[in-house]
Amino acid sequence: QQMKVAYAARNVFGVSRVVWSGERQAWQIWHGTTIHGIQAASGARRLQPVAYYGPLKEVIAALPASLTKEPMAVLGMGAGTIACYAKPKQVVQFYEIDPLVNRIAHDERFFTYLKDCPGESKISMGDGRIGILQEEDHRFGLIVGDAFSSDSIPMHLMTKEAVEIYFDKLKAGGMIAFNVSSRHLNLLPVLSAIAQEVGAHGVWQR
Repeated sequence: QQMKVAYAARNVFGVSRVVWSGERQAWQIWHGTTIHGIQAASGARRLQPVAYYGPLKEVIAALPASLTKEPMAVLGMGAGTIACYAKPKQVVQFYEIDPLVNRIAHDERFFTYLKDCPGESKISMGDGRIGILQEEDHRFGLIVGDAFSSDSIPMHLMTKEAVEIYFDKLKAGGMIAFNVSSRHLNLLPVLSAIAQEVGAHGVWQR
């Protein structure tokens, strides 16, 4: 079989599954009908960020050199893929509300990004907006919003007030990157309007 479910469980946040893709020779984490992370089972591709994370390379390349080793915040953990964009010992602070996602990301039968990638992964369980609000100001060089691709969108993480919180937590010259690959909502006009209101420059990469 090309696709085989290896693990499935349900909680108040919905159904999460781990699926083996014979075609890709990789594990996938699904939440509802959306893929939230892929990891190749072996070989040189095992620790390469795949799925929809490619554009982050260019975001990180655009950061000022002084910020490339500063702590990174990630709203939404998935399989923990973004840890592989970090430099050795660079802190990657994940915020994840779903304990089932956290359990799967740490299950080394399937995913090892959190263990094997060079970043020093830290996980804060609970609502990401509350979690990041409690951080000291000007802590992060990059903040990544990766909670907006599912069937249901936590819009309180993408309001003008939320974005103003994120800017408070950014170092000077830092950047905020949102993954807006939702199949259900067009989030670009929302972010564009917020960027204008808070005086930020926005770039969209398809």
